[in-house]
Amino acid sequence: MRRLVLMAIVGCVLGIHSTANAVDLDNVSSGAVVPGVWNSNFNACKKYADDNKTPLLLLWSNPGCPKCNKLKTACNTAEFKAWMAKKKIVMAVSEGDLTVKAFAKNSSGHFPYMRLYWPAGGADVRFSGRSGEMPVTSGSLQAQLMNSVDRYTSAWNPDNAGGGGSVEPTDPEPEPEVDPTTDGVVGKEWGKSRKLVGAATDEAGNVVGRVELKLGKASAKKTARISAKFMDFTGRQKSFKSLTVKVNTRTSFISSGAAGSVSAIIEGQSLSGKLVTATGTSCTISVANVGGSLGSGKGTFVLEDFPSTLGGMPIIGGEEYLPFDQTFDYSGNKMTFPRGATLTYNKAKGEFVLSRVGNPSSLKLSYKYPTGLFKGTFKAYIEVSAGRKRAYTANVAGLVVDGKGAGQVTVKGVSGTFPCRIDL
Repeated sequence: MRRLVLMAIVGCVLGIHSTANAVDLDNVSSGAVVPGVWNSNFNACKKYADDNKTPLLLLWSNPGCPKCNKLKTACNTAEFKAWMAKKKIVMAVSEGDLTVKAFAKNSSGHFPYMRLYWPAGGADVRFSGRSGEMPVTSGSLQAQLMNSVDRYTSAWNPDNAGGGGSVEPTDPEPEPEVDPTTDGVVGKEWGKSRKLVGAATDEAGNVVGRVELKLGKASAKKTARISAKFMDFTGRQKSFKSLTVKVNTRTSFISSGAAGSVSAIIEGQSLSGKLVTATGTSCTISVANVGGSLGSGKGTFVLEDFPSTLGGMPIIGGEEYLPFDQTFDYSGNKMTFPRGATLTYNKAKGEFVLSRVGNPSSLKLSYKYPTGLFKGTFKAYIEVSAGRKRAYTANVAGLVVDGKGAGQVTVKGVSGTFPCRIDL
């Protein structure tokens, strides 16, 4: 009996300690839903969001979870509270409710669970609320959450929150107007599964990636499955959420996922629209000839920008030893460069000299015709002390679009990317 009493006392003490360490969100309401204010009544929050076409952000925490406490602490900062008040979206919070957990759960299994739910704006994203595991991974914890939500709700107009909601017009419109004479007409192109390939270009018109849409065969109900992928210069592909949409002579869709978000219109074999990458780059997408055989001939690799120093030291040979204008031969799917040079120090001359001319940076590239991706490396050298050099490896990556190569160069330990192109 004494042991049971002692255990009970210990249990109470532990319970008090756990409660003392818990973090609660400030100013959580359980009454009427007000946009921009945390509310613990999930069912009321979801109904309000659905009725008013308002974005809903749900935070589901596990009792006693340290990571959940960290996020709550971040949400209690003045910075986050100011963002909430300005954003005016529905803010739902749930502590341990298993029904709400099922709504918020993501595949990572990492608490706290977050879900941004906004069918009217084409956004439905689940993620962990831990640092580095949100759609935006840089900045403070509160900044990661704010910027992650902002990424998928850029079309939301908070001025009309609570008044029926508002989605600011975007180009293209998610529900395009269709000529009544063709409304409900499904073109013969929807009679079988097909694929559309396009390019994504940034606001300056620079190619930043490849877009691929898989379009399913239209059903008897005039609906089809659409899935989309985005591939950047690294060759990594990220997917958007697959959708079943009503198809027409002019078919629109909006989707989101690990790749970011996309809103587009399909007309026959054409594609147009907007894409926001996972890193926040806003792009225009359109059908393009990405990849394929290169044919044969002579090409030029052009390094459009590159630092004049590395590690605080000038590059040996300057532009003369870098591939600012490097020629090569191409045939089919192969790029062939002159043999690379070796850089050595000539004591008699007191200078560095190349073993051969033709390809001083030892540039070499490979090409994958199914995706249009090209990759390779070149060398840049600095003198670290008298007669001693250090080699930096520059990594090249890009895409061949409509018969021209566009890419970028990166160097480990050097900030920034440097544009390059291939003229064929």
